[in-house]
Amino acid sequence: MSSSIDVLKARKGGKFGLIDINNKVVTPFDYDWIMYETRAIRVGKKNGKFGTFNRKNETIIPFEYESLSPSGNYYIAIQKSRFGLFNKSGETVVATQYSKIRSEFNNVFVVENLDSQAIIKPEKSKKLEFKYSYVGKSYNDLICAARGQEHGVLDSNLNQIVPFHFKNPISVHAN
Repeated sequence: MSSSIDVLKARKGGKFGLIDINNKVVTPFDYDWIMYETRAIRVGKKNGKFGTFNRKNETIIPFEYESLSPSGNYYIAIQKSRFGLFNKSGETVVATQYSKIRSEFNNVFVVENLDSQAIIKPEKSKKLEFKYSYVGKSYNDLICAARGQEHGVLDSNLNQIVPFHFKNPISVHAN
């Protein structure tokens, strides 16, 4: 009988590790917690901190974060109550220094810093421009936003499709 199961999460002595279907230890029982995410990369918790590791048990994102949440091709990290963003290779996309990062659609993220917000699509650009006073939740790949008191709409590639000159908030609804 063949199986598509790569590894199984197991617990031993109060710690988690990974075993294969033949009960061979693939990842040592060193983790407080393991989340199976992909066959190649897993989120784990070690000594009370979150990070990621690969199937060779090599650390990708260091185990130094209070929280680490997968979002598309990225991870939103929290360290000392500050948010940052990493890619699956463990490279920093957004430094862990902002008040909040939230995921929208198609690997689009909203980064908040004090009273301003930036929208980033890392595949397109990693440059943060804090030019928005408000960024709403996305709907059908559209984002309503404001620059000061002027409101407009961006598409999923962050192109402006409704100019930022409306004085009242814009909302997007289905017919």
